Amino acid sequence: MSKTIVLVHGSWMDGSAWNDVTAELRSHGHSVFTPTLAGHGPDAKREVSHGEVVASLTDLLVAEDM
Repeated sequence: MSKTIVLVHGSWMDGSAWNDVTAELRSHGHSVFTPTLAGHGPDAKREVSHGEVVASLTDLLVAEDM
């Protein structure tokens, strides 16, 4: 049975931290999302609130109807 999986990175990382895991999960037929949260990533604005970080994940979940 395939599943939809959301992998969330830690501080000082971005969604690419999950690339190896994502490839393996997708090879088993799962849908995988690895969003880069607000304030993270190479060109990100670092001055974000906790609420903005949470909203960036929540927005993805809502947009993808999860």
